Amino acid sequence: MERDIDRPYDSPIFANQAEFLRDRATLEFVCDSLRMLVIGATTPAEIDQLMDLEFEAQRRSRFEPVGALNELADALPGLGIVAAVPGVVISMEAIGGKIPIA
Repeated sequence: MERDIDRPYDSPIFANQAEFLRDRATLEFVCDSLRMLVIGATTPAEIDQLMDLEFEAQRRSRFEPVGALNELADALPGLGIVAAVPGVVISMEAIGGKIPIA
């Protein structure tokens, strides 16, 4: 089985799974997980938990950029207000009006 994990594209086990072989991320995830089992680094009972943890970590890392962009979008209206105040002050000075003081 170690040979099948190391060379999945040449493996008779994976030969009938063309779609699985095309999904490189999933293929690497499964092969890496099985490799830990084959070399004895984990037990079959633990591999399920380890795969769940790895899957959750990959899912979170894919959504981190979205969260950062959302935080930036939340801050932009405040930045617009801060930028508008000097614009009003400069415009009032240009037309000779008094600057309103709040």
